[in-house]
Amino acid sequence: PSVHRFSVENFDVSHLNARLISPPFAIFGGMSVAATVHALDGHLSVNGTAGLNNLNLVERRQEGARSIVANENLNITLAADVLNTGHRIIVREIDISDDSTRINARGIYCNNEREEYIDAHLGRCSIDLARLSEWLVPWENVSCEGSLEAGGRISYDIRHKRSGDVSLGLRLDDFSMTRKTGGKKAVLITVPAARITIADGAFAMSADARKDRSDIGMKGEGYIVGWLPLVSESRFNLNSRKLEALIPAKAAFNALKNLYAAAFEDKTRGYEQIFFMKTPLGAFVNNNTMECDLSVARLLFAGGEALSDLRSRFRLADGYLRMEDFHVAGFGGEYSLDLRAYLKSDYPGGSVSGRIAGVNLEEVGRSLAIEGAMSGTLGADFKFEFSGNRKSHLLENGKFECKLDMSDGRLTGTPFQRKLKEFLLANGFEEPAIGDMGFTRVTLSANQAGENVYFSNVAFSGDAFNASGYGTFQPQDGLRLPLGATYTGLAAEDAPGRTTGVPLVITGRLLNPVLRVMNKKDSAELALFHID
Repeated sequence: PSVHRFSVENFDVSHLNARLISPPFAIFGGMSVAATVHALDGHLSVNGTAGLNNLNLVERRQEGARSIVANENLNITLAADVLNTGHRIIVREIDISDDSTRINARGIYCNNEREEYIDAHLGRCSIDLARLSEWLVPWENVSCEGSLEAGGRISYDIRHKRSGDVSLGLRLDDFSMTRKTGGKKAVLITVPAARITIADGAFAMSADARKDRSDIGMKGEGYIVGWLPLVSESRFNLNSRKLEALIPAKAAFNALKNLYAAAFEDKTRGYEQIFFMKTPLGAFVNNNTMECDLSVARLLFAGGEALSDLRSRFRLADGYLRMEDFHVAGFGGEYSLDLRAYLKSDYPGGSVSGRIAGVNLEEVGRSLAIEGAMSGTLGADFKFEFSGNRKSHLLENGKFECKLDMSDGRLTGTPFQRKLKEFLLANGFEEPAIGDMGFTRVTLSANQAGENVYFSNVAFSGDAFNASGYGTFQPQDGLRLPLGATYTGLAAEDAPGRTTGVPLVITGRLLNPVLRVMNKKDSAELALFHID
């Protein structure tokens, strides 16, 4: 037998920057370690402590350094046995603590010719999130409050992929996330309570969240058959009394934007055979059965009540995802939405389509408190189909088409008319008489083919303003949509307003279109998606 004792007092961890931490990150602070190791015939017993003193993790940026971890003091106590040259590891106790966190755990890992398993006990996990935010800041100027507690046991037979005892509990209380900007604080989200419990394969979870005037409640339950890979049956229910439409719309927009950015990046990698069924996502959607019901009593747009009684149900089973029900009411219109995808294949595919008909634009303007007045009827429909086993196939095989139509309406003093008038005057044209104008038809059609988007049937037919054209969007060249436009100028006392022709073009990025006068280098611009 032998006994070994060693200690390190206040080691300067900044020496690790050159070897372990890559720019732009750097660590600073001190580390102390003290341990006693008993050894005998391939067995080790370790008892020790470790401490981090004034630990700092800094991100260096062009605009200045930012602290991610600031002045953290962490203490760790460990008692463990390593038997049979590592084939059996017993952690008799591990304690981790600082001013915000208390974690206590123990466990066993065994791996020999007969068995391989893990058995871990989380005796206590308690985190004060307000204190944690004093030293840990993963997002700049963002802090959290509330308490997090967890505990339980995980016993799993790794060799035979069987769970022995999995019992976990997690509770989050009085949680809130706040961002501080210019001396003012804004609450990003609050979660009064959230719970997750797992016992004997059955699980249940619930959460209530608030954001501004929106509320979201979630409940879920199910049974886990296997863990590696995850095989389960579950049912979820999402409900809201009031929900700002911008929240799901922004989430969907960012998800699609990131997905297409990833598709462009994936295309640069050249040919690579990827079998969808063997990817983590492919394994998940084909091994799990899920049902989800969604209901929103009132859907808000721009602070006003817009749509109501939104209901939908989704089901994923045997690799087939479909929307089984959809309903929403508002603005006097009719709405439909369909989604389906067949994912039990190495080359999955699916489609999503929707239709809007008979929407009353006067109700839209009144509900959304849009400046001025408008009337008419709005309709639209779209369809997207995809197939493929990698992200780049969204560009190569994806097919998207949409149509928009407005008819028999009138615009009076809207932000669009005001900005369009300012745009024409800034480019030296005669003042237009478009403050109050009617239109018989407004149309737009678009379809995607590969990486390009083609616009056709772009037209505005009115009594004071008319425009029509067609064009394309190409990733390397951006948006180019020429428009031949005419408008009626202000009438004088003794003469009617004359008609003026204006060659216009829409340029810029697909999601940031800009209106310009064609072939005029110093043309004033009108950002079409930022009218007001």
